[in-house]
Amino acid sequence: MFLRANDILLSLMGLLVILPIFLFVCVANVWRFGGIFFVQMRVGECGHPFRIIKFRSMRADAPVVPTHLLPEDFIEPWGKFLRRSKVDELPQMLNVLFGDMSLVGPRPCLPTQLDLINARDKAGILDVRPGMTGPAQLKGVDMSDIDRLIAEEVIFFSKFSTSEYFRCILGTIKVVAASTFHLD
Repeated sequence: MFLRANDILLSLMGLLVILPIFLFVCVANVWRFGGIFFVQMRVGECGHPFRIIKFRSMRADAPVVPTHLLPEDFIEPWGKFLRRSKVDELPQMLNVLFGDMSLVGPRPCLPTQLDLINARDKAGILDVRPGMTGPAQLKGVDMSDIDRLIAEEVIFFSKFSTSEYFRCILGTIKVVAASTFHLD
């Protein structure tokens, strides 16, 4: 309950802080892609489907496949910036407010990623509310490396606490700032 309250409070504060960025991206996306948001079905807590909300960062005719399998020509320069800076993920704060996601949790996968869904189910990770960020993102682990992803998630969520929650959020801010502004 405490973490849910943190999710709501931090998401509301985050949305207020990023409102100018949010509005700018909305206008730019309408101009560039013809649409603001990209909405897609994902696997949520206990395997329940939900609609994830992102800023559109690729062409409207892009196939529905995991990002690592998507040909480069579907993502244009503006979309690459949105992805590199993680700005495309900011609308997920709405998913957090709706209760579909947490700020910290395993990244939600596509319903077609059956190997990952089954591995998460066996490891008990499917019982955790998906998040905007998680341990794998901090370590650069991609969903294509299922064994490593599950190992990182099991270790992290077996010792999950309020301090780990905030450490993950702060770590994500640091990683995103470094990759966006090349602070490495």
